[in-house]
Amino acid sequence: MKYIISLSILFLSISIQAQETFEFIMTNLLFESPRDVIEKDNGNFLVTILSQNIDENARPMILEVSPEGELIQNITIPYNDTLSYDPYRLQMFGDTVVVIGQAWNMSQGYPWYCTLRSDNMSLIESRIFWNTNPISRLTDIQKISGDRYAFVGHRSDTTSYFDGRIIIIDHQGTLLNDKTYSVDSVFLPDAILEKSDHSGFILKGGGGEIILLDNNIEVDTVIYAPYGFYDHLHLHNTMKRWDDSTHLISGTYTMLFGDDDKSIGIKKVRHANEVINDYVFGTPDSLEITAINQSLDFLYPDKIYCGGWQREIEGEPFISELPGWLILSQLDEDLNPNWTRYYGGDAYYVMSGVLATRDGGCLIYGNRYDFTGIFEYDIYLLKVGPNGLLTSTEVPETGTSGITVYPNPATHYMVFDTGVVGQYDLLIFDALGKVVLSQQIPNNHPIDIRHLPTGTYTYLLTQKNEIIGQGKWVKE
Repeated sequence: MKYIISLSILFLSISIQAQETFEFIMTNLLFESPRDVIEKDNGNFLVTILSQNIDENARPMILEVSPEGELIQNITIPYNDTLSYDPYRLQMFGDTVVVIGQAWNMSQGYPWYCTLRSDNMSLIESRIFWNTNPISRLTDIQKISGDRYAFVGHRSDTTSYFDGRIIIIDHQGTLLNDKTYSVDSVFLPDAILEKSDHSGFILKGGGGEIILLDNNIEVDTVIYAPYGFYDHLHLHNTMKRWDDSTHLISGTYTMLFGDDDKSIGIKKVRHANEVINDYVFGTPDSLEITAINQSLDFLYPDKIYCGGWQREIEGEPFISELPGWLILSQLDEDLNPNWTRYYGGDAYYVMSGVLATRDGGCLIYGNRYDFTGIFEYDIYLLKVGPNGLLTSTEVPETGTSGITVYPNPATHYMVFDTGVVGQYDLLIFDALGKVVLSQQIPNNHPIDIRHLPTGTYTYLLTQKNEIIGQGKWVKE
């Protein structure tokens, strides 16, 4: 058995108005990627981790983190060290934790299912479905009616360049259905959603189309390009049911296929393929891409969370020598934005997913790369409140016109939120009244202030020569 040795664990937690928020960073020598998070009844968070040393097989881990951001447990699920494991989804059934994902050897992957006791994370059962056809690439696992799970992916073999794969098991790990169907290589299966009347499934293709399946997961109808969201470099779309006739879908949005100027989009769509509302967020001339596994979640209709991350240039999305930002938007039931916030700027961040929490806030989970070592990713969790703020040091400074300025104090970046989309002229003065920064900025976008010395500053925000607001903030 192989063991994982953590070199250091850092965490920070401060409560805001009865809302627990924290920043959790776990650093070690492994490549580790958070895959899914659930919130337990006691408020603790369980996080599944794909963990791998270079040139070694990936093994499954689970972290348990308290509402205050303290590490409670860090365990490795017993595994066969000749295989690699991807613990893709987590569910709770009473006092049992269900982990479902994929085990693979070379390019051949198979559904993997295991159960653990929630109190001490001891293993109850682990099972790999070797009797099914392999999945070369797993793209989605969703819980469906009857305590069942649907695995979605694709495979390649000697007779067809790509085949779509759907496998259905129950919550006890019993194989119920297993289908292969031929698809155009451009339209690989991406995400799955069960129809509200349980008569079949809606399958999202990576090329933007949907594939309607009957209850026996046979292909019924293919509708091309209804969304405009594309599979971008192994990053997938997320679908969640809104009500009996509509669902939400989020993904990476581009006006033209292959265009480098991408944004994050979310749409409310009728099951019959009619777009009701949509919202796209990001900044011009930059690349925003959705979270890898779960870019959309909600518990309350007026607090829909959608997230991803921003980078400055096209290329390999998972590692960069340039700073990156996590982006989180909260929307109401008509997809009108309540707010959009940026986090990071001091390292390169990759978002795995978002989890809407019972207190109305959101947990962001992903990776952080601080430009040291090769593929030495930190596990990164960020729990924010319903207003998107983190700690008491980020309680906003309110200027003369109610402008939100955060974080305050700030170290690497600051954000001005006027509540109105637009371009603004910003002046920042030092303690002697000297202008130390002058630039035009878009609303609610991070401003790099790393070059400014520590101290107290005054800002003046104008638009078309009209003063919008002014106030003070502190650079640490």
